Amino acid sequence: MTYVKGYSLVQKYLGVKEVEVSGVKNLKELLSYLDKKYGLKIEFNNKIFYLMGKPITIFINGREATDLEQAVDNTDSVIIFPVIDGG
Repeated sequence: MTYVKGYSLVQKYLGVKEVEVSGVKNLKELLSYLDKKYGLKIEFNNKIFYLMGKPITIFINGREATDLEQAVDNTDSVIIFPVIDGG
């Protein structure tokens, strides 16, 4: 199983802190699954991921995801959280 953890607004959409997903080959398929099952509409534009127009960061096994074709398999851990800024 691929484990997907969400924080803040992402967790609100998922309804739980972590979900298990199987049968996806890449990040595009994973995000499509999360959209269909949870209404988590994540867009990818100009090398940045967005949720509701706000930038988010996605890590796969501790490394920042950079494109939708990035491989995801049943042993991976995916973390999605909003970009935090401020001063």
